[in-house]
Amino acid sequence: MEPMFKVALTPKEAAQISPFGENRIRQLCLSDPSFPAFKNGRDIIIPRKGFEEWLEKQASYRVGFPEPLRRLATRRQSINEGLSHR
Repeated sequence: MEPMFKVALTPKEAAQISPFGENRIRQLCLSDPSFPAFKNGRDIIIPRKGFEEWLEKQASYRVGFPEPLRRLATRRQSINEGLSHR
């Protein structure tokens, strides 16, 4: 089955559909508590929906950008959330 249609991915499959390499995916599984992954025996399982949501969240937080740009993005997100609750 193609990784595109699976609901759970291996690190290798997640790397094929994202800008990250397999080693970076494995590193995130071990070091980032917000990264959606769990172990089944020796296998690392990454729920596809959680992975896609994690990627979106990283983009909304503008991870990797200088601090002033992240603060601006966070401020915009807060404003947008406030408007959606009206």
